[in-house]
Amino acid sequence: MLNKDSISEYQELALQWSFTGHTSTVISVAVDNDGFLYSASQDETVRKIDSDGNEVWRFTGHTNTANGVAVDNNGFVYSASSDDTVRKIDSDGDEVWGFTGHTGSVFGVAVDNNGFVYSASSDDTVRKIDSDGNEVWGFTGHTDSVRGLAVDNDGFVYSVSDDDTIRKIDPDGNEVWSFTEHTSRVFGVAVDNDGFVYSGSSDDTVRKIDSDGNEVWSFSGHTSTVYAVAVDNNGFVYSVSSDDTVRKIDSDGNEIWSFTGHTSTVRSVSVDNDGFVYSVSNDNTVKKTEYPIFEAPTDMVISYGEISHKPQRLTLKAGETLHGGRNMQINGWYL
Repeated sequence: MLNKDSISEYQELALQWSFTGHTSTVISVAVDNDGFLYSASQDETVRKIDSDGNEVWRFTGHTNTANGVAVDNNGFVYSASSDDTVRKIDSDGDEVWGFTGHTGSVFGVAVDNNGFVYSASSDDTVRKIDSDGNEVWGFTGHTDSVRGLAVDNDGFVYSVSDDDTIRKIDPDGNEVWSFTEHTSRVFGVAVDNDGFVYSGSSDDTVRKIDSDGNEVWSFSGHTSTVYAVAVDNNGFVYSVSSDDTVRKIDSDGNEIWSFTGHTSTVRSVSVDNDGFVYSVSNDNTVKKTEYPIFEAPTDMVISYGEISHKPQRLTLKAGETLHGGRNMQINGWYL
């Protein structure tokens, strides 16, 4: 029988490693298809980190805070900075080009499957840039700083802003819709393969929005500003907050687990194809986590007393799975 102590030990397996090479707040994180990680920091650097947490290279071409990072399918890295530039960096860490079309800090960057790059800035614009660093168009629909953006498989762009809105922009730079249900600044956005959009805001919520701009659900489990969101290929959502946590949320808006390993505001999150979660924080670290899945080898009973003072017993049949986290999930049932 598993007891409360052994379940707690099981949960502690979540932290794979912590990278401490940055010397200041880490603001953004991205992961490529080969498991390499990229982080952008207030120390003005972009780092490439391998799957074991070792630094591969550091890019020092920026002259101010590196606010955002993205990576394409060919291993090219894109960074956004308070030096008002977007940089394209090759897989060896060398600069390919620098885009200087913005007139304010660049807060976010994204790249699509065709190599087009998108940037978000305090000049209130979203820019589309081709693979050679030339501007294709500039979107001016926001009325305040644009904090982040995401792009879907069809080239539609989703931008979030201090004007409290999310905008959907078509591949030609025209606005499709504007979502206005947040009550404060929107910092984070992600889009899944089915066109659902996820946003995080200083109103402390995560929202799921359909492809027509209608709200599906609102998650209010965080107790402070939500800075970033990510979504995996199975529709699970990951959110990070100034409440120092990373949360995993299912497709219906229910919390699965909460990771509390950071000691300060968590600024960004990314997830790879194997389910590893990467988070970065004001505590200057990059963390790799995974709550392992326990599969019962035989019928068994779990004694679980985390939620109430009365021990709870749960029968787990052979082959059923237990997902670690603050909450326990058994074949879709949350404790």
